[in-house]
Amino acid sequence: MLRGKRNRRSDRHQAVQHDSGLMPYPGHSQDLLQIEGFVQAPNIQDALDFMALPDDTLMEDDLYSLGPTAPIETENFEKIQTETVPVKHSHGGLYSLLLIGCSLALFFIAGFVFWLYQPKAAFESRKAFLSQDIIFDGIKIDGLDVGGLTRSEALRKLQQSHNEQQNDLQLSVEVDGATFMITNQQLPYGRNTMDIIDAAFAVGRQGYPWMIGSDKTPFEIRYEHTRHIGETGAQFETKTAVSQEAVTNLLNLLAQKVNRNPQNAQLASFDFETRSFSVSRDMTGIRLDFIASAEAVLNILNTGQRQAHISLPTEVLLPQITAVELQNSLSLLSSFSTRTSADELRNTNIALAARAIHGMALMPGESFSFNQAVGQRTVQRGYQLAPAIAGGVLFDDIGGGICQVSSTLFNAAALANMSIITREPHAWPVSYVEKGLDATVNWPNIDFSFSNDTKSPVFIVTSFKNRDLSIEFYGMRKEEGESLRLETATISTKQPPGSPKYQQNPNLLPGEQRELKKARSGFVVDTYRIYLRDGQEFKRDKLFSSVYPMVQQVIEYN
Repeated sequence: MLRGKRNRRSDRHQAVQHDSGLMPYPGHSQDLLQIEGFVQAPNIQDALDFMALPDDTLMEDDLYSLGPTAPIETENFEKIQTETVPVKHSHGGLYSLLLIGCSLALFFIAGFVFWLYQPKAAFESRKAFLSQDIIFDGIKIDGLDVGGLTRSEALRKLQQSHNEQQNDLQLSVEVDGATFMITNQQLPYGRNTMDIIDAAFAVGRQGYPWMIGSDKTPFEIRYEHTRHIGETGAQFETKTAVSQEAVTNLLNLLAQKVNRNPQNAQLASFDFETRSFSVSRDMTGIRLDFIASAEAVLNILNTGQRQAHISLPTEVLLPQITAVELQNSLSLLSSFSTRTSADELRNTNIALAARAIHGMALMPGESFSFNQAVGQRTVQRGYQLAPAIAGGVLFDDIGGGICQVSSTLFNAAALANMSIITREPHAWPVSYVEKGLDATVNWPNIDFSFSNDTKSPVFIVTSFKNRDLSIEFYGMRKEEGESLRLETATISTKQPPGSPKYQQNPNLLPGEQRELKKARSGFVVDTYRIYLRDGQEFKRDKLFSSVYPMVQQVIEYN
């Protein structure tokens, strides 16, 4: 039984050997047996130690039934020794291949994991480095090393240094020859320390324009930049931080002390007898240049200087009117004259009124009132009874005749370019001026007034001698070659009736007649002020229209 089974197994093994291209073992070299994936066939005893034969091979119980000393034929023993066990040999090669493959796979996996772990470890290390809540190494602020400090620690370190420097401010400020000492009391200031600390802390934590287009990630660039700063260093400087309010208050304080408005030359006096002027001296002004002064103060503080001398700039302000210009421009502006009658009482009244307005000065913007300047005409003040016109009737009145003064004054004022405020014509045209150029007055209801709307004062000079009344205005003339004149135009005329009007007056003697009103023609007259330049008209203003009513002759009787 043993032999039959062994023979069948041997035949099958030989078939396997031939199929695999191997020669039978007898006579083979050991080297030829070292084929990859195979091992030398074990001897039968080895095979018995681990082989599990199929049912058609030698069973384990049969083998042990032979006993350890059972004889075996030599031929068959040698044949058994040289035979291979194909089933067992094939399984061992597959196990070896699997073992080698698994080993290699584990090796490559371990290498891959190690390869993957190395960049991640480096990334985590760099990430931890950049995530520190400190200012990175190599950074200095105002020469102080703040690397490795938190922002609050850096702030305390810088504040201690700045406080030692801040309390010794002594600036000598010169403005227009005057010197002022400025200390911390006048100019409280600090430094932009926290802003610079934030800028230093941002190193390695922000992107930069030069990173655009790089083949490295922003993270890598930030890390390399931070390391580079650590090796080469970076300097930050704080600047003086002064509030705008503090600078403004300081400059306002200085401006109050040094600013000076320019002074125009002014008319100091006028000699009405000699018609001559004296003028005051003009003076230039100065004004502190706020913008340039603020820059000068900040520049000194930003350089770290605490004790320095500064000259602050000023602007020179020129006067609008110099003494020379005023003296050359002061002259006669206008003059107008009329001739009075031979009535001595009337001339007395005219002399009193002319004397009342002589020497009056009218400042720019001021107005003149004839009734206020002359006052009420009374006997106590020396005024006399003289012919006057009222209600279309000529009669004697206290102060009669002074309308010739107001009319002469009107013409002089209009020719001096004064602004006419109120003016009334007489009931009929007067003999001493043309129609439209008179100005009647009566206390207190009828007044003549005008205002000085020029930019310089005017002075009124009057004279009355030998029945000649003259009124002059002196002041600053506008332009060389300019002058004024007055013109009138009669718009309409109305003749009185040919026959008189009679009205009874019981106060007259019986049969007595008296002419109450003379027949007078009526007129409407327009008055113009003409502006001339080098004798040529370039402007014409209508001043007013005068209405002189027609008067029918009236005769009283009884």
